[in-house]
Amino acid sequence: MKKSTVMLIFMCILCVLCIAYFVAQALGVVFPWQEQKRGGEVSGGDLEIHMIDVGQGDCILIKAPEGNMLIDAGDKSNAAQVAIQTYLEDADVKDFEYVVFTHSDADHIGAADYVMENYQVDNVIMTVADERTTVVYKEMMTAIEENGAKIIDAEPGNTYSIGEMEFEILAPIGDKYSDVNDYSVVLRIDYGESSFLMTGDAEKDSEKEMVAKYSASDLDCDVLKAGHHGSRTSSSEALLGLVTPEVVLISCGEGNKYGHPHSEVLDRFVKYANQQIFRTDELGDIVITTDGEIIRKGDLILVDESGN
Repeated sequence: MKKSTVMLIFMCILCVLCIAYFVAQALGVVFPWQEQKRGGEVSGGDLEIHMIDVGQGDCILIKAPEGNMLIDAGDKSNAAQVAIQTYLEDADVKDFEYVVFTHSDADHIGAADYVMENYQVDNVIMTVADERTTVVYKEMMTAIEENGAKIIDAEPGNTYSIGEMEFEILAPIGDKYSDVNDYSVVLRIDYGESSFLMTGDAEKDSEKEMVAKYSASDLDCDVLKAGHHGSRTSSSEALLGLVTPEVVLISCGEGNKYGHPHSEVLDRFVKYANQQIFRTDELGDIVITTDGEIIRKGDLILVDESGN
């Protein structure tokens, strides 16, 4: 075979491989050399995720061996504030390295002023573009200023840590949404081999952006905190297909007027998490723990990444 023919065949093969590579990239295929290394062994104790029952709202306490984080602060009702106050006192929490206010709806920042007035907080992560004129928002901002905590604008790709617990901001990706829920700060938390996705009230626009921007390796997590209290406006099939959660947590109020969680969303969750769907309206406070390999709810093993 002539040398020119061999060279032509080689060039054709190279062109085909290049085209295949760029097509695969456009389809979101992740090659082994592109995968981000996450997790690994941890030397500390257990990481605890506490979904506090605040009725129709969100409040999640995360206790790492080296410090605490709070995600949202329920609504403005006295019952929600008492629930948060009592829970944090019983958990012997006195300070937070990070407090995340996912977005400015009152059922997520209602007791923000109480938290900021009564606990030492080093950093507050929030979406600065999600600015409101509501009384509850103004009270939160005043309390943050008086506390002296540093405000960190939620920028996708930024990563933070509390000891061996790492978390990355995935959303919001945009800064001009018609629905305030899409401003929600979305966090991926990793502790050893265990992973969690905290979604606030992120809805379809934010979810579409995440699906377009991230690969399966970016979004795949063991535990999903259902977006928008299990509403049909969140937890799309496209997002769930990348997250593939084995456990779903839902924070919603018993007999709430919105009908959360919606039945069609529960059906979507069952495809991935089967019976491992836990709801505050049915169970009250929910606590799960991980040693970095095994995720438990009490004595029940939910996820086992130990390989044993």
